[in-house]
This record gives sequence, structure tokens and C-alpha cells, in this order.
Amino acid sequence: MLLLGLGLGLGLATATIVGCASTERSQREVAASAFTDLRREIEAQVADPSRRAELLSLTDEFEKLLDEAVASRSETEARIMALNASYDSTEAEFMATLAKARASTRARQERLLEIQSRAKGILTAPEWENLGEFRTIALEAAAKLASHHDAGHAAPRGEKEAVR
Repeated sequence: MLLLGLGLGLGLATATIVGCASTERSQREVAASAFTDLRREIEAQVADPSRRAELLSLTDEFEKLLDEAVASRSETEARIMALNASYDSTEAEFMATLAKARASTRARQERLLEIQSRAKGILTAPEWENLGEFRTIALEAAAKLASHHDAGHAAPRGEKEAVR
């Protein structure tokens, strides 16, 4: 399903980003490339200009949602680090920060499901199948980006991304 499951990826696994080699691309670059490929494939596969424009708009919404997830994660991590550094921080402050992060994640997941549903309603079954590989690649790249600490660094060692 187009975009389905990213909501789970937005809130899952944390990873530490380490190192950067010239043949590696940052997670953001990988995700941007995947979205570019998805857009290109939508252009190629969806002949109707109106439906194509709607799908491209949904892809933009999806990418914006991803950027929001990355920003939210960074803000939450910064707040947790600040609380942890303060002797006067209370458990309630930590719990409030985490509750806010969970609520934000749930809201993004709901928006993602709405985007997915709208996209599925626009595509024909053959178009859905033809875009499958590109949807999956974009989804995986987005999930990796959303789960990494610093979206500007390269993939963790052992997860080097091939340069296209």
C-alpha cells in the first residue's frame, strides 16, 4: 500500500549515525532521491493529468510529513537532553515531553493513513502495481530517515547506501 506502514516507521527504532564516506549518501539524500524517483514514476505511469497532479501533491504532503517527523524527533531529543542535564528536572517533565512526542507521532500516523487512502482511491489497480517498487523504496527511505538521530549524516555503518 502506498505509504502504509510509514507511520509505524516514523515512531520506530532509533539509530546512531556515524561516519561519512564519499560514496555514502546522507539519509536525507537517499529519501529525497526516492521521492524524486517516485514522482518520476508517477509522471510515467499515470496518464490522466488531473489524477497525476493529485498524486504528485500527495507525494509532496508525504515528504512534508517526513520532514515534520524528523524535526519533531530532533526537538524531542533536544528537550530530553536538556532535561537530563538539569539536576532540577522532574519525572513529570520527562513524562510530559514523551507524551507530547507520542501524540505528535500519532497525529502524523493518522495523516499518513489519510494520504495513503486518498492515493489508493486515485490510482487504478494496474497503476498501483506498477508503482509498487517505487512506493516501497520511498517508504523504506523515509522510515530510515525518520528513525535516525541526525538526518544530515550518512547511514550507519553496515547500512551504506549505494550511489545512484
